[in-house]
Amino acid sequence: MHITAEKLGKIESINEETLVVGVFAKQLKNGVIDQIDKIADGTIKRFLDKKEKFGKLFETAIFHIPASKHKSIEKVVIVGLGKIDELDRYKIRQLGGFVGKSLARDVASFAIYLPQEVGLEKLADVFVVGLAGGVFDPGHHKSEKDEKSKKKEADVVLLSADLIDKKLIDQGLMIGETLNKVREVVNQPANVATPEYMVKFAKRVAAENSLKIEVFSEKQVNEMGMGIMASVARGSEEDLYFVVMRYLGAGSAGPTLAIVGKGITFDSGGISIKPADSMEWMKMDMAGAAACFGAMEVIGKLKPKINVVCVCPLTENLISGKASKPGDVAKGLAGKTVEIINTDAE
Repeated sequence: MHITAEKLGKIESINEETLVVGVFAKQLKNGVIDQIDKIADGTIKRFLDKKEKFGKLFETAIFHIPASKHKSIEKVVIVGLGKIDELDRYKIRQLGGFVGKSLARDVASFAIYLPQEVGLEKLADVFVVGLAGGVFDPGHHKSEKDEKSKKKEADVVLLSADLIDKKLIDQGLMIGETLNKVREVVNQPANVATPEYMVKFAKRVAAENSLKIEVFSEKQVNEMGMGIMASVARGSEEDLYFVVMRYLGAGSAGPTLAIVGKGITFDSGGISIKPADSMEWMKMDMAGAAACFGAMEVIGKLKPKINVVCVCPLTENLISGKASKPGDVAKGLAGKTVEIINTDAE
């Protein structure tokens, strides 16, 4: 997806095939709608006159524009923004996701205008994060790809009264694309996203963003005395790994943030096995680790003046003759012993 920004001028100057306009509930009329209505032969005004309650968040109405009325715009999409005093950062991001999912895989180009009260000039990064997330395609293992997934990326123009800083757009796009990268990893089946696969993902993030990384093997974990962690991996044929990634942006005396992510690439529950119903979702029990690695990528690109330490254990929790049993005792790194009552409480 290619995103640029332009100052809102006359509707006649828009070159995209679809125009998206946001409206607040109970504030349906504005100068932009009036301009658009001229090329829509008055259909928008007639619609809004009848639908006085239009404007709930994500509510949409589509108007097709006659070819004789505009050189480029083929349709106008009016999107509800909800109540003006209830629109926050989270909803702005949701709105971006809604627009991205609804349009970015369907049309070649579209322009977006949100009322000035939204403050897109300051929150463009939040909106773009959602927009990028909306185009995510989870069907990476489908034998036959649908036509939408084959389509080239859409060209998107953000229209506003004051020109939006390109840095905000680039930052939002970077964060959104990193989120999609993480979602791609989390959606992988457990026979693909093994602990070793996760280690390779972490190493790639570290290498591309000049981050320090240490990967401890199962043997090293046991030698360090991390017996509680090692006990989780005993039932799996896959090796256990313990990943420590560091970003140093504030020197040795600077503030340090620690982030910890659970990396169980499949969680059967072990001997205390989970019910079969919906167990397939346990391929996602490593989402915490994937999110942390994604966070480190964003941190490495944004370069904040802090230090960040990311710690993620990576293993499977499975059943075998070697698996930990309820009643077993394991000793942790601090020397404390723990009796395992439920092997699903890793």
